Amino acid sequence: MRRRTLLRTAPALVAPAVAGCTAAYGRIDVDAGQSHLHPAGERYVDGGLTADGDGVRAWLFTEPPETDPIVADDDEGASLRDSLDAVDGSGFALLVEARMDDTAPYHLTSAHAIDPKWVRLADVTLPLTRYRLDSDPGFDAEAVVVTALVTYEARTPPNGATVHVYDDDGAETPGSRFDARRVG
Repeated sequence: MRRRTLLRTAPALVAPAVAGCTAAYGRIDVDAGQSHLHPAGERYVDGGLTADGDGVRAWLFTEPPETDPIVADDDEGASLRDSLDAVDGSGFALLVEARMDDTAPYHLTSAHAIDPKWVRLADVTLPLTRYRLDSDPGFDAEAVVVTALVTYEARTPPNGATVHVYDDDGAETPGSRFDARRVG
């Protein structure tokens, strides 16, 4: 009998616990975002993706990085660098790189229809949307990398993040959940 009572009351206990995360840590609002496509041979991030190896990497910045992770020296690299340098105690940044073949390039942006949310103790779920390009990316390369940076406003910086990627119709892309490694 006690087991049944526990099973019936468990959902009632979970909802306040999750709601308590938002109450304790506050809202998470998307501040800004940018997404850049480039050949995999042109590295944008120190320790980032190349033409082979991992298919995705993500970093969570809760303060400006001590060492500049952006190695691209063009205007796009400067824009990424400026956004990372602006991270302070009132927010955080998610830097993501994903490799794809040149036949189906896409950009990654914040998912406007799905809000970031607190889960567990001081961890967040950050939704991104994958927008496929209808045209050629403008350069010739077998492997393409998208480097995306999204900045968030939050009263408390998270300890960790899990990224969920959705397609442009709002459906979660299979195999597209990954953790962001916290830096700082």
